[in-house]
Amino acid sequence: MSYSSKQLTPSDCPYEIDRVDVVKTYQSQKSASAVIAAIGYIVLAIGGLTLLLGPDSVRVSYSGPTFSQFILLYPGPITSVGFLIVFISSHIGADGPSKVENHIKEHYVLCDEDGNTATDAILAGEMRPDGGLILHRIPLTDTAPQTEDPSGAEAETTKPS
Repeated sequence: MSYSSKQLTPSDCPYEIDRVDVVKTYQSQKSASAVIAAIGYIVLAIGGLTLLLGPDSVRVSYSGPTFSQFILLYPGPITSVGFLIVFISSHIGADGPSKVENHIKEHYVLCDEDGNTATDAILAGEMRPDGGLILHRIPLTDTAPQTEDPSGAEAETTKPS
């Protein structure tokens, strides 16, 4: 726990924080990623459809190809560029949730009513659309499934012959 960490007790949760720069940054990166991905899918669709449905030959004038002739001449590279744009867009802001989690760990600590660090629960953050953050207390429970037979008998194992 650092000196600047705010101590939260179970009675404080859910705790609302109005403006968190890390959340606003992540949300703007997510929006930019969606726009770039849309552009990538459009380029991918144009290249892919031209590759599948395009003509076998294209006649080009001496002055060079027009824009539509360029698309007809190079559908494979255009499709590849579309894939590349979509791939790049998927990596924009991909580390945002971990940055928000690190922000919570650095600035907030969950304590019991006596002021000791809680061991029976953790803090989890929920991002609000306005750039805020809501911290929730999540209790830790033992949810491991039972592996024993309820009748108390051990399962038999056989080797295939």
